Amino acid sequence: PITLGHMQSFEEARRLLLAEAGVPRPARLEKFAATLGFISLNGDRHVNWKLQDIGEPSLSWATRWHLVELAIADISWMSLETFEGESMEELKRRWSKLTFIHFYMNGADDVVAHSKYTWASRDARYITMGRQGFTEQVIEGMANHGLDADDGLFILGPELPEISST
Repeated sequence: PITLGHMQSFEEARRLLLAEAGVPRPARLEKFAATLGFISLNGDRHVNWKLQDIGEPSLSWATRWHLVELAIADISWMSLETFEGESMEELKRRWSKLTFIHFYMNGADDVVAHSKYTWASRDARYITMGRQGFTEQVIEGMANHGLDADDGLFILGPELPEISST
């Protein structure tokens, strides 16, 4: 299910993108006037498999969806989408004079597990929240794949406390 750590990740990403005072950010990351945060859920099959490995029961997709609705109910800039990136085309269509940039957001553990730093490009931008035991591996992976931390294609946010539900 959604955790306080997930919510903190969205808050930290927003602070970084909006260039809040005192928040470190990549030198060449463009300025953003506003942010929207969309949460998409993993399917039941993936969640069941992940939790079965540790002997925990899982919540259905519908229940997890409802929990996210409750978690973001008072956050005007956040919403849910059925799959990641689903909202982009509609946003671009409805507000064609605005520029929308999609960032994938992950925890450092997931990025390390799937070498997601190798996926970053102008068309696939990432914000990764640091996580104890994995942040240094992300930094090494970025360096090994020639990613310049100041370009804003693959952004490493602050190291957060435990953000996983498992």
